[in-house]
Amino acid sequence: MKNTLVLIPGVGANEMIWQHQKRHLENEFDIRIVVANQSNDRDVLIETILDPLPDQFYLCGHSFGGWLAQIIASTYPKRVKKLILINTWSRCSQSFIAFIQDVLYKIETGIFKKFVEDTFSTTNLAQDRDNKLTLLKQMLLSAEPQSYVNQYQAILKSCETVSLLSNISASTLIIHSKEDSFFSLKESQFIKQNIPIAKLALLHDCGHNSPLEQPQAITALVDLWLTI
Repeated sequence: MKNTLVLIPGVGANEMIWQHQKRHLENEFDIRIVVANQSNDRDVLIETILDPLPDQFYLCGHSFGGWLAQIIASTYPKRVKKLILINTWSRCSQSFIAFIQDVLYKIETGIFKKFVEDTFSTTNLAQDRDNKLTLLKQMLLSAEPQSYVNQYQAILKSCETVSLLSNISASTLIIHSKEDSFFSLKESQFIKQNIPIAKLALLHDCGHNSPLEQPQAITALVDLWLTI
């Protein structure tokens, strides 16, 4: 029987952002991609994620998905066999809070597409040979505005995970992109320092949306971490 690998995408993202990982890892793992956008309550979102899962599983989250993954791994340590956190946070800066509030304002005032255009500044796809920007735009526009509202409101209610990190017992890989304009290297280093068993991997020439921007690298790191 295959081990289950749960992949949680970030805000506004869906199965598309994990397509490379699913395609190349599904022979080794039972892949479950879970879009958590049904509520603005993080506990409800976590319950939605956990309900259909086996007793133990591997867990990987990107950005917002990484935030949820930290909470799951700290609250249910016996269920998470290994953990991977990609382009995510533990501490909440004022600039991050301001960004979320600005996005919610844009959605409320009907300029949702402007938010999507602004999101492209968080990527590093100067040479878009594989039409990745087009894929990213299609994915972000396919999500309902209420999905963004639910996810961002959930973050605002309980943004920080600092007090939870020491409770994570799973071996954890933190992946940071050097050109991530949302979260700094210092933030990834902080997460590493506060999780008992953790390693940090750095991606160069890559922005915030690393599973889409550098899919081969993410797939290789995930595969390596889960099989060593």
